[in-house]
Amino acid sequence: KVRIKNCSMIENVNFENATFEDLADFNKTCFNEINFYKTTFKDISVFTETIFNKEVDFKHTTFEKLSIFRNSKFIDSINLKDAIFKEKANFLEIKTDVSNRETARIIKDSFEQQNNIIEANKYYALEMKEREKELEKDLKNGKNFFEWLVFKIHGISSNHSQDWLLALFWILNITFSLLTTQESIKIFGN
Repeated sequence: KVRIKNCSMIENVNFENATFEDLADFNKTCFNEINFYKTTFKDISVFTETIFNKEVDFKHTTFEKLSIFRNSKFIDSINLKDAIFKEKANFLEIKTDVSNRETARIIKDSFEQQNNIIEANKYYALEMKEREKELEKDLKNGKNFFEWLVFKIHGISSNHSQDWLLALFWILNITFSLLTTQESIKIFGN
């Protein structure tokens, strides 16, 4: 078992090719800089109420059992793009920016597995915004224009399904415009 709990500030830690055979508990610890590379957590890993001051990259890291990030705070961002989760992960009430679309998808999937649709939708929107950024890069190279257009319309019309008032505004606006146009045609048509 490894327990690094309630530490006020750990400056620089790199876990490279490390294997945690039993519980790895980093509860309520503040890390200035920490990275995981080819690290395996064979048992439960606990990052509850942990603060990460710089971007955390879990590159080629495997979580074989439950991983708990509940109430963790990522001042910069978290990168889970190359992480492997074999069981559930708990990201409830984390505070973070995601560094890429795959990280948003992993966190969203975790909330969906727990049937927490409200939190899942937040990360769905982040996933869509990251995809939109990717499509904007493609657009500069002359690729994926129609997919970019669909994403742009989805963002403008409902903020990627996050703003029902915005969607309602567009529905009412288009309906009113169509009704007004139809009435104008009847008046001028006669």
